[in-house]
Amino acid sequence: GEHSDHYQAVAAKYDQCVFYDSSGPLVHWQLECCCKHLQTEPGHTVLDIGGGTGQFTALLESRLNKHLGHASVVLVEPSKGMIDRAGEHSTTLQCANADLLTYAASAPGAAERILLKEVVHHFGSGEDFQAAVDALWTLLKPGGLLVILTRPKEPEYPFFPRALDSWKEGVEEPS
Repeated sequence: GEHSDHYQAVAAKYDQCVFYDSSGPLVHWQLECCCKHLQTEPGHTVLDIGGGTGQFTALLESRLNKHLGHASVVLVEPSKGMIDRAGEHSTTLQCANADLLTYAASAPGAAERILLKEVVHHFGSGEDFQAAVDALWTLLKPGGLLVILTRPKEPEYPFFPRALDSWKEGVEEPS
């Protein structure tokens, strides 16, 4: 579909965008936020749903394994073009080329933690959104935790004024 074609086309340049530059301060700030809120424990499985090329997922995997000794991190991504690039970022990252609903049907109770980083806007609304929420619930083990990282209207990140104005233009008001 339209999303698949878009992500197939942008996969080669995706990691070079300012919001995905792993050497940049924004990504490291996001990583700190995710690690803090995921509250991952040794032996936990973390799913990164819609994690694109896996660049951020690989950073998360590295950070969790450095601090916890062992955590299993799985990239779940529907775009083949995106997931094909995951090996560039990690040789140990587990990957599943599937959409959320398909993956959930094949792996109920797969994880203690689920991360949705800048992806929830793809879930649509109404019945599509409810189906996505149901799938996430299916994937979580009892007592599991879902962390959603999205773009706030007023970020804590110290953007310069013009960048902040641009950021705000791209954020929809909650309905």
